[in-house]
Amino acid sequence: MVEDFLRFVKNPLRIFSISAEDLDQLIHAGNHSHYLDRHRATVMIERIRVVAAVFSALTFAWIWLDYIAFDPETWETLAIMRLCSTAIFILLTIPWNINKDLPMGFVMLAMLLANPPIFYVASYVLFDGQEMNQMGSIITTVYTMLPYIIIAGLSIFPLTAVEAIMFATPVILMTVVTPHMAGSDTLTESLATVWILVLILGVYLMAGMSQLHSMISLVHKASKDPLTDLLTRRTGAEIIDLYFRISTLHNTPFSVIFIDLDHFKSINDDYGHEAGDEALRVTAQKLHEYLRRSDVIVRWGGEEMVAVLPNTDMNGIKLILGRILKDWFGDRPEGKPLTASIGVAERISDDIDDWPELVERADTRMYQAKKTGRARAIICNDEVLLSDQPTNTTSSR
Repeated sequence: MVEDFLRFVKNPLRIFSISAEDLDQLIHAGNHSHYLDRHRATVMIERIRVVAAVFSALTFAWIWLDYIAFDPETWETLAIMRLCSTAIFILLTIPWNINKDLPMGFVMLAMLLANPPIFYVASYVLFDGQEMNQMGSIITTVYTMLPYIIIAGLSIFPLTAVEAIMFATPVILMTVVTPHMAGSDTLTESLATVWILVLILGVYLMAGMSQLHSMISLVHKASKDPLTDLLTRRTGAEIIDLYFRISTLHNTPFSVIFIDLDHFKSINDDYGHEAGDEALRVTAQKLHEYLRRSDVIVRWGGEEMVAVLPNTDMNGIKLILGRILKDWFGDRPEGKPLTASIGVAERISDDIDDWPELVERADTRMYQAKKTGRARAIICNDEVLLSDQPTNTTSSR
């Protein structure tokens, strides 16, 4: 027990199995990967559609309850509002051909959340001074509970803490301001309302961050190669497709580097698979050192790796290859440099229209480098870049 307490004092996040990096990702989306953002957006949009479908049915059906509870003039106003809200909810349920990205998810979530506050404000404008029957009193109470429902409902969406607070803050402000403007609330009642809403938001944040943490863990396991911590081929293909479309849309350069370690089989055969695994881990680490943080590295298969470089033309590629060819990827078990055969393709220079062809062109040049002596890179126009270091001449692949 004492040891657990001391561990908690040294690192209070460890007891919850959350690292400082994990906590940073739960608070804001600044360090989220594009793959995680796409997954979050997909989940968010699908859940919005389900919730909107339910709300559209409930909102339309509620017209009958308003008819029983209120006078004809009030009912007509509420009926028009409910028909408009139902139309908005139906629009959100339609599977439009849209980009499932976070900005679109946030717009759809804002549309979903905008409807309940309208009825909350209406409850103070339309019902002021009215004589209510029992049903009217019940429904009026339900209207005043809408802000609490909105705050609690945020918990079903995988939002960061910052995003949740951004959506919740207008609701909390509206809940305080509207009764004051209507003259039906005291300062004490307002503070009590804010306190309850903040408590509900705190519970949501715990639930939402727990949900997001589970999603981050699952996405990480599904998208990362456990040996090298590089992206898997499936995830890498999705990211290449995304970057290629962005590059085509904005007509910016986009490059891929195809890397195949030289004589890798001989490392496994002569020194064992543990030595081969260590060579792959070191190569991945070195690639991270040579590339920018915005670049993406994919374990394509076996000893093959693909580096994805958005907004990088041939001049930028040559700078990166210069660093790689100078120091390579550490040493092989026998002490010689661990080299690679490298092929490069760039969308504009190679006049390529789709990303599979771009990767295939880089792969073809990688094989040309392998056939013509290894420990070299072949870039656009079949230009060959060589290393000054002595290389391994082992005949096995």
